[in-house]
Amino acid sequence: MKKRLVGLVMLFSLFALMILPLASAEIIINQPNNQYNMGDELKINALLKPNSDTNDFFTIQLVCTNQIFDLYRSPFNLLAGEERSVNIDFVFGNALGFSEDEDCYIKGNFGDEFVESQIFDVTRRVAVGVNLAKRVYGPGEKVYIDGTATKFSGGNVNGFVELSVPSLGISSNGVVPSGVFNISFKIPENYSGEHEIMISVYEKNNRNEVTNNGNTTRIIEIRSKLTKINIDINLNNVNPDDELNYKIEMLNQQNELMDGDVAVEIFKPNSLSFRKEVVSSGNSGILKIESNFSAGYWKIIAVSGEISSTKLFYVEEKENILFSLIGNMLVATNIGNIPFEGPIEIVIGSEKEIKQIKLGIGETKKFTLSAPEGKYQIGINQGDKEISFGAVSLTGKAINVGEVRGGLGAIVGNNFAVFVFIFFILGIFAMMIVFRKKAFSSFVGRKKESNKEGLSLQSSVISSGNKHEAGVVLLKINSNLDDNSNETIEKIMEKAKSHNAGINFEDSHRIMLFTPLLTKRQDNASAALKFSKEIEKIIEEHNRRFTHKINYGLGVNVGEIIAETREGKLKFVSAGNVMSQAKRLSNEAKMEILVSDALHRKLASEAKFEKVQGKDFWRVGRVTDRGKHDEFIRNFIDKQKEKKS
Repeated sequence: MKKRLVGLVMLFSLFALMILPLASAEIIINQPNNQYNMGDELKINALLKPNSDTNDFFTIQLVCTNQIFDLYRSPFNLLAGEERSVNIDFVFGNALGFSEDEDCYIKGNFGDEFVESQIFDVTRRVAVGVNLAKRVYGPGEKVYIDGTATKFSGGNVNGFVELSVPSLGISSNGVVPSGVFNISFKIPENYSGEHEIMISVYEKNNRNEVTNNGNTTRIIEIRSKLTKINIDINLNNVNPDDELNYKIEMLNQQNELMDGDVAVEIFKPNSLSFRKEVVSSGNSGILKIESNFSAGYWKIIAVSGEISSTKLFYVEEKENILFSLIGNMLVATNIGNIPFEGPIEIVIGSEKEIKQIKLGIGETKKFTLSAPEGKYQIGINQGDKEISFGAVSLTGKAINVGEVRGGLGAIVGNNFAVFVFIFFILGIFAMMIVFRKKAFSSFVGRKKESNKEGLSLQSSVISSGNKHEAGVVLLKINSNLDDNSNETIEKIMEKAKSHNAGINFEDSHRIMLFTPLLTKRQDNASAALKFSKEIEKIIEEHNRRFTHKINYGLGVNVGEIIAETREGKLKFVSAGNVMSQAKRLSNEAKMEILVSDALHRKLASEAKFEKVQGKDFWRVGRVTDRGKHDEFIRNFIDKQKEKKS
């Protein structure tokens, strides 16, 4: 029990020594804080109470790692038991010359006695805290930073803050009142990726010298934003049969490659789409330039979101005629990308025949070769091209090269017996047609030689004739007509006659045919389209002026017909579905003009068209060069005004 009591007394005594001011027999000083920053004040309270009479200097020193500073020195003559108090206020400053943290303590001396305080730290450091709303930002976005700054000794900083983002070339500064600061900056548009924000907080003395400072950093990320699509091609001018290599790159605001997919579309010189595909950024594509690709500027358009890019390349012109020999028939096909017109030399044995030929792109012409019965070496010379077909058996009266102009030429050739047989069959067929009753649709047109009588037209089976490209306008009337409406329709028909168009009536349809045999012009598709706009304008003016409206639909088409003039009448048959398709378009149209895809392709540059969704036809907007018909329309409107008045 006694041992335990002794232990408690010793422990209590040790604890008392730790918490009580440091003292010797004659010096007592208070303990300093654990840490001080520059600018902080050190308060020392010392009590002198010697045990015997003492006459000496009392000194107080700041003892640091490598230096000792005298803080106080004064003589005292004290009697035994006499007390004397000394108070010292000291401010840590740059004059101490501390560049790094220093460990120091206070030492007091009086006579033969001294006392030392606990060790404390003298520092310049500041703890900086930063709060960012988020880590990832977009280009051009503003970054707001809230922060705190506290001395290591515990006091608030009253100083300054500096911000810098070296990789962005940004710097900014502000003040730090009572340990709090706010600072912001705007992210430039042309940067992406991760960037380090450096923040420095510091205090200064009255000499403008930095006393305390602290630093911190934060990382922000700038989102990549697609700003450009780059299209690289290996050739700006491409020859047919070559390959065009193209590479698609998505680039961000820092011109760096991005991941993603790009919609790529390649257009022909006539602005029609040739190919569509999706290409990953950084990947390449290959376009094989075939021999018949249209010459001119082709276009590559790459699109991702709202960003697009266009690249042009030029396909060079190439003349290329493919020759083949089938029996005694020579076949010439234009597989180049430009029309061909010129001579070819056909070698039959030792004889040479020169033929002037004209071939459109993709067009084929056939020639029959004849010669006295025997085998002949057949060859072709065209430009720098020489072709040998070897020995071929030919028959005939003399060496000759004849062009096959009709479908029967390849069958008949030089076989007279076959020709006689076919002629006999055709004769029988013609007789059947003569005695066959057939209802004809009669057209009334106007021939230039007779302005009064006009030229009668019939849609029928014909015995001979030539192909012609024709434009067809079908006007369907979907409502009953009163007197004013009938007069308006009659005026439209008169206007059609003035354009030398053929006219027919079929139920509620008014059919107007524009063909070279009547109009004496080649651009009949354009004439048909422009006249349809005249009709639309006349009817719209009628509907604006009169209570009884004309409900109509207009269909316009272009295609080939086979026509002949016989007995004062122009007879024709459609080589395709040009008439039926025009009728279908007029039935579909609701107070508008609808045109076929064939006419749209042919006249894409002459008018503004809008594709009808889910259909194979187009709606017509504005047509160029309509002004020349305004005089007729004005005259018509004036007549309507006179009648109404």
